[in-house]
Amino acid sequence: MRLTAALLALLAPASQPFEERFALVKASPGEARWDEIPWTTSLWEARMKAAAEGKPLFVWAANGNPLGIT
Repeated sequence: MRLTAALLALLAPASQPFEERFALVKASPGEARWDEIPWTTSLWEARMKAAAEGKPLFVWAANGNPLGIT
């Protein structure tokens, strides 16, 4: 419901200032917890860090355009 209202607010004519409409869709603190993870793009560095900390390695891999456009 919140997402629908936010999308409608962004698509509506600019009766509200942009900042107010943007605030509707901006993630609130704690809402985007994945962004708090110290991601790395080096598989070797991640492997070494995981081994040093005794933790498993999580690999996220994808093929194709990151926007899903094929």
